Amino acid sequence: MRLFLLIAALLSASALGGIALWERLYPVKPKPRDLNSELLGAAGAGRLDKVRWLLKAGADPNATVGGTNLTAIHFVMVAPDGKPRKEAERLAITRTLIEKGANPHAAIWPKGDTALIWAAGSGYPTIVRYLLTLKPSKAERQRALRIAARRSATDPVERQRLASIRQALGG
Repeated sequence: MRLFLLIAALLSASALGGIALWERLYPVKPKPRDLNSELLGAAGAGRLDKVRWLLKAGADPNATVGGTNLTAIHFVMVAPDGKPRKEAERLAITRTLIEKGANPHAAIWPKGDTALIWAAGSGYPTIVRYLLTLKPSKAERQRALRIAARRSATDPVERQRLASIRQALGG
């Protein structure tokens, strides 16, 4: 019964973002694989506090999913419903991951998509501009521009975001 309560408390702390509570309830250093899985989820959920805690605890910012080379920096760019969310928070997560050693040019298999390409495809102009400062290859820029050009939007705000991305990429 105690174990069940501890697990329930850990899951609640993780889900609700109570990092201080998580640290108190999870005093044992977790296995790196567990940290890496948590990092991927926290990055995708846009949870900056949890990403920072996991990196501090030893998560690998370049950990991948299976043989795809899909990293936390890719998960940051995921817009589950196709609409960008909390871009400022996602930019902070992107910066944090890169500062801790994440490779912004990591290309996933089989298409070679990078964080820049996913940011362009997900509609994050501020992140696109930041990633462009990290000197992507010409091919990476061109693919990001093609992906952004394929997107269409009926919402005026979304159209403006896409225009901003295309302009940043030189298209």
